[in-house]
Amino acid sequence: MKLLLIITVLFFFLPSGNDWIEKLNKNGVIVYVKTSENSKIKSTKSVVTINASPGKVKSILLDIAKYPDWVYKCTKTELVNKVKDKEIYYYQYIKAPFTISDRDMALLLKISDVADEIMITIKAQPYKIPKKDGVVRIELFDSIWILKKVKDKTEVANEITTDPGGSIPAWLVNSVITSGAYNTMLRLKQIAEQN
Repeated sequence: MKLLLIITVLFFFLPSGNDWIEKLNKNGVIVYVKTSENSKIKSTKSVVTINASPGKVKSILLDIAKYPDWVYKCTKTELVNKVKDKEIYYYQYIKAPFTISDRDMALLLKISDVADEIMITIKAQPYKIPKKDGVVRIELFDSIWILKKVKDKTEVANEITTDPGGSIPAWLVNSVITSGAYNTMLRLKQIAEQN
């Protein structure tokens, strides 16, 4: 009977695989991870409050040419096609550590503004542009940015589910995944709060 009670308590109070688990809380940036349904790589969620308007943060997110200034390991971006003001296809190149092949992505960014909230989704479009020799194309990348006005600041949340592809072991990617989410969000905050 005692064992059944312990198992019941553990079942209801331990986090399930779909719960966000806080992994890092530093400089105002909080990074969470959870098991992904689409990949062996954990999904990340990073959250920060930025002392800037949602419009200013949105303008940084839409300035694709400047991603190398703040997106972790991004060294190059190119605008592929702007379909409308709210849909942008672009290319992103990611520099990997010396023993791993570099990665790239073809992406579709969509914007929707609803009341006090701005939502930006970014999804991989792996066949939108031809693959490049010597570079691994990332085929799974789903990201959502949510910007909410909170008084005179902006609460920013970003969730990412991805798989870098190639032969990188999932345990290795999962061991460092929080650093990418953290560094990207911290740089976004620093750039947005500059005058």
